[in-house]
Amino acid sequence: MKKQLIVVVHGVGVREAGVSTAQVTACLHSGSGRSWRAQSSDDIHLPEYARYGRGGLFGTFHAQLRRFRLYRRDDPETIEAERVVADFYWGDVSGTGQSLLLVISGFLRVVLGLAHAVRENARSCWPDQTPGDRLRRRLASCAALAIHGPVVALNLVILAGLVLAWAARSLLPLGLWGVTADQLAGWLLGFGALAVGYGTLRMARVYLVRHLADWVIWSGVLVLALCLLGVAGTDALPGRLGGLDAQLAISSCAGSAVVETCRSEYRGIERLGLWLMAAMMLVWSLVILCTLALAGMSRLRRGATGARNFVIPALSLMMLLWFLTMTAVWAAVMNLPGGLVRNPDHVAGALRLVVPAAAALVLIALAGGFVHLRKGREMAALPPADYLAQRDTLAERHRLIVAPALLWVLRLFLVVVAGLGLWGAVGASGPLVLSHKAVNWAIAGIGLGGVALTGFARGAFAMGIGILADVVVYLNDYSWKSQEIDPATGHPFGTHTRTPMERALGLRKLAPSESVMPQGYWLRRRIGDRLDVLMQRLIRAERPDAICVISHSQGTVIALDLLAERGAHWRDAAGRPVPLVLVTMGSPYTHLYNTYFPASFVPAHSRRGLLPETQGGNLAAWTNIFRTDDFVGTHIDTTRDDGMPNAGRGWPEERPVPPNGHTGYWLDRKVIPILRKAIEF
Repeated sequence: MKKQLIVVVHGVGVREAGVSTAQVTACLHSGSGRSWRAQSSDDIHLPEYARYGRGGLFGTFHAQLRRFRLYRRDDPETIEAERVVADFYWGDVSGTGQSLLLVISGFLRVVLGLAHAVRENARSCWPDQTPGDRLRRRLASCAALAIHGPVVALNLVILAGLVLAWAARSLLPLGLWGVTADQLAGWLLGFGALAVGYGTLRMARVYLVRHLADWVIWSGVLVLALCLLGVAGTDALPGRLGGLDAQLAISSCAGSAVVETCRSEYRGIERLGLWLMAAMMLVWSLVILCTLALAGMSRLRRGATGARNFVIPALSLMMLLWFLTMTAVWAAVMNLPGGLVRNPDHVAGALRLVVPAAAALVLIALAGGFVHLRKGREMAALPPADYLAQRDTLAERHRLIVAPALLWVLRLFLVVVAGLGLWGAVGASGPLVLSHKAVNWAIAGIGLGGVALTGFARGAFAMGIGILADVVVYLNDYSWKSQEIDPATGHPFGTHTRTPMERALGLRKLAPSESVMPQGYWLRRRIGDRLDVLMQRLIRAERPDAICVISHSQGTVIALDLLAERGAHWRDAAGRPVPLVLVTMGSPYTHLYNTYFPASFVPAHSRRGLLPETQGGNLAAWTNIFRTDDFVGTHIDTTRDDGMPNAGRGWPEERPVPPNGHTGYWLDRKVIPILRKAIEF
């Protein structure tokens, strides 16, 4: 009796183990004309590697096994072959949950993770050790870390200051021990920021969390310095700060109906908030300047790559999403009852750049819809067999996620934000200053949209955030680590990263011990280790005569990574020659992951483990199935650097099928016969 092991690797957005397995087994065995009989269906939990456990306990993950047997036609009691189909489930690694706080947390992880995916791949964009390339890499990191550090920290401190000021005015309207309510709120805010930042710095293991804690501490220092200067202690403009206060008020009030009225209404604790807002605007200007400098320098680089072309739009998208997030939060705060914000117009003036952000969001939606419709119309008229003759041109033109129209919208947004921000920062007036009414309408629209998404459409919103989180988790590999750990030995290696504040305070001098695992976006290898555990366990337990990996969407990227790195170990675990067959469907590996993140996802033809067995690789066969209108996955094409295809007739075997989008490959009637033929044994 021959035995075949099939492992199914699902794509993004799957939140339950066994879903993909059920669909694959349905398409493989229903109406196949062969006497496959279902024997059993088992749910199992496997332990992860010990280094992923917490509190001395093992972590576990869910898998589902379905067993089928093929009986001979002339002898229904004799088993001819057995097939074990296993589901590799990894969706819980980045799961966000459906509660309001978890959904918001997931959205923030997506926004910040996108920036650090760019930061990680900056070396691929500018790989040389010349001063120019080193400067570009630092500018990319600067733009990402500025958002994750001072911008987030200052927003948190300002929000905490509003709450403290409201509490002080309500509970101690006359002050305490000769200190006014506003002064008391300022001192509490400063010392509270220092305490929270220091506590986080001591307890957190994730580098970027500690980086944020650094800036919470610096925000507290700034608040205490302003309290010492008397900024929050009087309604009158201090003489020694009058000029600066006036300039800051003009900058923050730009967009208000009457600038002078707005300026005169700043008093007490609001003036301290004005200074913090001005500090945040300064950081925003730094981010914009870093990004614009990157854009200018990138044009001078020889041999421009898709990765370099993606850096500027990616940073622009990060700023766009953060603008919208910050505006939604402040729109909610402005409308809270009880006088938390005494004059919402001041907040609206500070958020005036949300107008181009809202406009960019609308343009992105329109551009995406246009590209999608055009691709569907053109591909419907193109026979699938003709696709391969012009595959690179079609893949480039119809790549919806990063279509040229979407990238140009993001570049335009960056230019508009830079222009309006710098114009308003100097207190200039004229047609470039956005009207107060336009700002209020934009804020109201984003606020209502945020309420609708998190209140009435939370399920759909959470599903979308979950899909994005799945993508970002696999894009980021080392941004959140303090020190890298070798997955084979579990021993730490590489540079132990300390924040400037940790160095100043003498904290965390020693690298983490071997038992300490970094957390956060350090999850790509955890997913890979899970698949390794599953494969090793099944190969030893089932002792198959053939192994097949079937994958879809981002699951193809996971499968390719693991087959390249550990496919040889899986074959060795079988103890005898066992063919290893791969089927990929709707794979984004070449035209998204490799094009824009070449440091993390090198070309398939450069990975020895993905070559045919005849060329020293791990694979006996590889079939790549894709729909001609798939806006995520297209052909993989592992043509060698010399222009010759691997394995003579092309590697992998590319099988385009008629248009039907990116989902539902398992049950597509055009796909099923190709899939059945690819895994025959």
